[in-house]
Amino acid sequence: MSNICFKLFLVFSVFFCAVAARALNCAQCGRKIRGKYINVNGKAYCSRACYMKTLPKCADCGTLLKGRYYRRDGKAYCTECIKKYWPVCRGCGRHVRSGIVFKSTDDMFFCEDCARLPKCFSCLVPAYKGYKLEDGRYICRECAKTAVTNMDEAVKIFNDVRKKMGQRLGFSTNHRIKLRMVDVQAMQRRSPGYSHGIELGLFMFEAIVKTTVKNKFTLTGNRQETETFRENVSYSIFFLNNTPKKKLIEVFAHELGHDYMQEYYPDVLSVKFKEGFCELCAFLMNKVYGQPKMNRRIINNPDLTYGGGFRIMYGLYNEGGLNAVKRFLRKNSH
Repeated sequence: MSNICFKLFLVFSVFFCAVAARALNCAQCGRKIRGKYINVNGKAYCSRACYMKTLPKCADCGTLLKGRYYRRDGKAYCTECIKKYWPVCRGCGRHVRSGIVFKSTDDMFFCEDCARLPKCFSCLVPAYKGYKLEDGRYICRECAKTAVTNMDEAVKIFNDVRKKMGQRLGFSTNHRIKLRMVDVQAMQRRSPGYSHGIELGLFMFEAIVKTTVKNKFTLTGNRQETETFRENVSYSIFFLNNTPKKKLIEVFAHELGHDYMQEYYPDVLSVKFKEGFCELCAFLMNKVYGQPKMNRRIINNPDLTYGGGFRIMYGLYNEGGLNAVKRFLRKNSH
């Protein structure tokens, strides 16, 4: 029987017991207790009314907290009032106790349900009430507001980025570059190593390389000389349709970095150095366009090629500017 009473005590923490042999005083009113009393956490109360006076009240609505409640900054709250202090889901707008933070241009909090939704191909956050594009990609509501779907608009953005990149960074070429707006399937066909969310653009250099061998007659004998030249040279930049304007600026800056390397540092073999340099171009142009929040992805990118390469180039840039970066690329050309 005593075992049953002990279990009931653990469940309810409140029980009535017979009057003790020695006199007890109520922990609330101080009067001597005669007969039955309430024992809670080692304290005796003469009546339920006295015990109820010891219960906390919700700091917001003033409700007496008889059951489960929460504490925040030393104050007690009922289960309803505490919700207003919980973070708000960026998708559904509900106050929820737990969820996931997505580090895009800002820290975006999503509840666990919304966090499981398909991710936006551009910002990589859940596309709550977003759109599914014809090629299967998803785009969130925010990115969809400035999605570039018109080639004329894309050309205008590209020309502006190319002009500013030459003026502000000194990175420019005279190549005739063809712009091609494509869907994700077309991008994947041209880039076997395509990575969702990382590769929104692609630079392609194509040429037919021919080598001729000539016999040169000299006084000391015959000598063969080889001459290499290129035919049908073409430069192209592919980019995904529906890319938001700010992101497209970043994409064009990155791909123009590849164009610059092809002209001046074509013998750099390390993919990490190539992508790192192009990410530095995107980083600097984001600053030129007054959109530094876009650089959060570049700085925190865990990818060893893109993120790791950028951190190498950015370290060189911080130490000696763009000249230090150029010296490094010359040194690592084969």
